[in-house]
Amino acid sequence: LAIDMAQEELAGLFALQDKARVMEAEIMSIVETLENMPGKPGIKGKLVDPEGFPRADIDIHTVRIHRNRLAYLQTDHQTAMKQIEQELFKHHANIKNDPSKAQSSSAVAQQTHTSAYKSSSL
Repeated sequence: LAIDMAQEELAGLFALQDKARVMEAEIMSIVETLENMPGKPGIKGKLVDPEGFPRADIDIHTVRIHRNRLAYLQTDHQTAMKQIEQELFKHHANIKNDPSKAQSSSAVAQQTHTSAYKSSSL
């Protein structure tokens, strides 16, 4: 019963970590796209020329769509990282309160993470 609870707890934690990694990959992809677009607008470059007109050398609509998605992902990533932190604190508190869970937890972690890795790489 304790092993099942630990396994569920760790599976949830690993799922959150995987979710964060997916977001990180998409963030990196968007940043790379913005930095390599014609006109090199980047993530914070100006979309207007010195006279205040839209720059003709960039696709402003596409840049704004990418920047918007980037902002959403960064916010979601922060939230996911806070959840991971809370779950880690909870997990370690449970181990501290019941030292017998420490050994079973490490075995469960190895088994859960290995099986999660195998299923995600298929």
